Amino acid sequence: MLRNSQIGPYAFPVVRHEFTNWRDEQRAWRETCALFDQSHHMTDLYVEGPDALQVFSDLGVNSFKNFKVNQAKQFVACSHGGYVIGDAILFYLAENKFNLVGRPPAANWVQYHVATGKYKASVERDERSAVNQGRRKTYRYQVQGPHALRVMEKATGKPAPDIRFFNMDTLTVAGRPVRALRHGMVGQPGWELFGPWDDGEAVRDAIVKAGIAPASAEIGMVPKSFIKLTGAQAQQMLRLMEALEEQDDVQHVYSNFDIDEKEIHSAVAG
Repeated sequence: MLRNSQIGPYAFPVVRHEFTNWRDEQRAWRETCALFDQSHHMTDLYVEGPDALQVFSDLGVNSFKNFKVNQAKQFVACSHGGYVIGDAILFYLAENKFNLVGRPPAANWVQYHVATGKYKASVERDERSAVNQGRRKTYRYQVQGPHALRVMEKATGKPAPDIRFFNMDTLTVAGRPVRALRHGMVGQPGWELFGPWDDGEAVRDAIVKAGIAPASAEIGMVPKSFIKLTGAQAQQMLRLMEALEEQDDVQHVYSNFDIDEKEIHSAVAG
């Protein structure tokens, strides 16, 4: 279904495709801690006004009856005919002020109805980096993995607050106030952190600096297959190995050849 999507590939601009390699980065959020930069690939729509909550109640299929400030929830928009328009995460930032974060279709639907309806509400749109030709209004990071709690405690200099799932609180990182949404994947602790764009670099650097130092280990290189060498080929390979080992810049030499002891003794005697 994803390969045949009519909207085509969804680009993740600005952020590097890999920092180490895909395998290590996937293992990080399962085994240690991963820092995701989500500042660039989603559209932000800010909706503010006395009728802002009513807009989402009218357009969303889910209930907003008990939705409160400093909470977030999934917003699923459908047409009056029952067709899905899109979904996004809705942040209840303050009284009568919301931030809808996700792919453009849901934001488009909300913006259209605010503009054409009789709602006492206004919208401010902050496009993803691929199309906005400038910097974003807000940075957005995700810290995720078994060591996320330790990283956040080190970054904030105090015990991590006990925030309920999909609730928010304000932390201080690098001397800057940071809004934190508590969530998690695969049963591990995690936070989505966001704040003013100008604070983003300092906050990110503090989180990276707080990262858990990795354990180190020497990696053995054991071949899975061997090549049998005899005669002139064996003698040539042994001379090559000796020449490599005599190089000052070479610390270790690995190989996958198989040479009989008689060949080795012959080379030494020769």
